[in-house]
Amino acid sequence: MEEMFAFATSTVLVYFDPHRNEYFFDRCRIAFEPILYYYQSNGKLRRPMNVPLDIFLEEIRFHQLGSLAIDKFRSHP
Repeated sequence: MEEMFAFATSTVLVYFDPHRNEYFFDRCRIAFEPILYYYQSNGKLRRPMNVPLDIFLEEIRFHQLGSLAIDKFRSHP
């Protein structure tokens, strides 16, 4: 599960807005809930039916869930 926390601090800092004192990720919002659940559930990943496959895979890559997550997802879409 070490791979789950690969989203490096230096990468996240790019998305920090010091004027608003917040992080902003201009990403697919409906795809984020399953990404968050992936972390909360110890690796369970399900694509919402209203999120296209290519978009969901892009989000998996963006959030750096790793090749294990991509492989698990592809074997059980």
